[in-house]
Order: sequence, then structure tokens, then C-alpha cells
Amino acid sequence: LLVEASSNGTAGPWLTVATHDTDSAAWRSHTISPLDLAAAGLTQTADVRLRFTANDSGTASIVEAGVDAVNVDEV
Repeated sequence: LLVEASSNGTAGPWLTVATHDTDSAAWRSHTISPLDLAAAGLTQTADVRLRFTANDSGTASIVEAGVDAVNVDEV
């Protein structure tokens, strides 16, 4: 599951802020801090957007992924 962010709305550029590349049958929690965003080169603006991409790394098959309980805090 690739997590990308853009500070320019949907126009991009899209910067990778997290990558989850292991199989899991259970829900996981992950926090992306303002320091993580800065380290990825993201400038925080009022137009920040997130996108999530799920895909196979091997032979194409059915891919299932979910994103739940997204919380954005102002710091």
C-alpha cells in the first residue's frame, strides 16, 4: 500500500510519505507526523491531498486493501 501526498491538490507532484509492503491479515495503525511529511519534501499547505495505491508486486491477482479511521490533527 503506497501512501502519497501532494501540497498542490490533485495537480501533484505526488511524494511518497509511507509504504506498506508486507502481507497482513489484520488491521494496522500508522501515524505520519509533520516531521515525516517534511522529510518527504512536502510543504504543508491548505491544499494537501493524500492518495493510496494498492497493487501486487508479483503475478497480477485480486488485490484487497482498506483505509479506515483517517484522522488529521492540526499541530
